[in-house]
Parts: sequence; C-alpha cells; structure tokens
Amino acid sequence: MPLRLVKEQDNEYDRDAIAIYADDKKIGYVANQEYTSYEKTSKASELKSKIPDEAHGEYLMFLDKDLFYIGRIL
Repeated sequence: MPLRLVKEQDNEYDRDAIAIYADDKKIGYVANQEYTSYEKTSKASELKSKIPDEAHGEYLMFLDKDLFYIGRIL
C-alpha cells in the first residue's frame, strides 16, 4: 500500500508531527514517543530533518502482538 508522509509544521500537540496518508485520507502519525514506537524503527523527531516536507513510503507489516504498523520511506 503506498503511503504519503507529510510534516505538520503547525501541529499544536507535536512540533515534530509527521502525518501518514493513504489515498488522500489521513490514517495516523509516525510514532514519536518511546512507548508508541517499535524498537529499531525511527521516531518522527528523528525523521523530521532527514525527509522533505512530503515523502512517499509503503506499508510493510502489522505486528498484532504489540499493535504496531511498520512501513518504510521510499
């Protein structure tokens, strides 16, 4: 599934927010806290300076045990 990642510079709750869109519908955000991110994946604050304002990615897998969706940036 193709994804679009968009930095939300004006997000009032998280200055590092990166929204995730599928088919032009916002489906969530890149995790940005220790308790919401999966080990060995990057948090939004780590990605923010490494990607443009809009980037493309793809869905890879769902880890049912911990309820994590894993994707990668293309």
